[in-house]
Amino acid sequence: MRRVLTTRSTTTTRNAEKLEAVRSANWKLVFPRTAMDDTPYDRKPGAAKGELLPEALYDLAADVGETTDVIGKHPEVAARLRALAERMREDIGDSATNQKGKNRRPEGRVPVLKAADAPAKKAK
Repeated sequence: MRRVLTTRSTTTTRNAEKLEAVRSANWKLVFPRTAMDDTPYDRKPGAAKGELLPEALYDLAADVGETTDVIGKHPEVAARLRALAERMREDIGDSATNQKGKNRRPEGRVPVLKAADAPAKKAK
């Protein structure tokens, strides 16, 4: 754990604008991704760096460490989460599927409020 917290890396678990996973209640659907040996999220036992890892479904109530893929046992949950992901892609985009989201703001840009637009202070 210390290595994860103290090691600097050029990669992150969030990769640009790529939607990597969705979660609903205790379910998490992780989309296909390339294995990396320098990020904990994509480090899977036996996976070589650069190997394509398949889509996986995890029941976080029973498996918080995401060690057992249960997609074969719960295809209806995976389908529901895929539909949720599609709505998210339409809204915020996803570089993995080359979708531009309708409600995406430019990177690194936060609207600046003018003093006239700022909320009024309440009198005490």
